Amino acid sequence: MDEEPAAASQLITASALIARLGEPKLRIVDARFELTEPRAGAEMYARGHVPGAVHLDLDRDLAAPAKRGEGRHPLPDMTAFARSLGELGIGRRTPVVVYDQTGTMYAARAWWLLRYAGHEDVRFVDGGFAAYLAAGGPVSTEIPAIPPTSFELN
Repeated sequence: MDEEPAAASQLITASALIARLGEPKLRIVDARFELTEPRAGAEMYARGHVPGAVHLDLDRDLAAPAKRGEGRHPLPDMTAFARSLGELGIGRRTPVVVYDQTGTMYAARAWWLLRYAGHEDVRFVDGGFAAYLAAGGPVSTEIPAIPPTSFELN
């Protein structure tokens, strides 16, 4: 198995994620998105994602609607965010791995929001979905049925 990067509290390698697939408590979050085509993230998820992954959309889940003077993607209402996490089976102690296309801003946004909400066991895939595919990771179109839980804000 590959060695974890020095910043192991933040990153996980694609091969380390592949080795953890199927862990019953692990939640995987697909945060792929395209600023120029907002529906692209959901479409990419539908075409294929890491098995067991759920999708969090930047516009719908990771940001509040844009308002003049608040930037393009202001922080979401944190109570609503916590409710969304709970609906996806993510609690405060649930290990979470997030990814986007290449391991950049969308995964980092999801990682940061989870941390901001008080979650401590969250990592993002170094190199994103592209690195996962390059490492030979399997792909699924199945939408997982995950029992809901509650996410208590910090």
